[in-house]
Amino acid sequence: LNPVYLGKLFKQNTGSTYKEFINKVRVNNAEMILSAGGFNVSEVAAHCGYQDVAYFSNVFKNIKGYPPSSALK
Repeated sequence: LNPVYLGKLFKQNTGSTYKEFINKVRVNNAEMILSAGGFNVSEVAAHCGYQDVAYFSNVFKNIKGYPPSSALK
């Protein structure tokens, strides 16, 4: 399959782009890890595939509506 066509099919079937979908999965995973405790935001960001903590924080806040630091226990 052509990557552009695959992206179009993905959006038609899921309602979001591939990047949006992956970010949602990563952020949901990050939220679970943060709420369990034991890790700081930068450790969780790296564990979930984000090299830049600031970018991770922005993506997290855009998806969840609050910063990742408020999910810490």
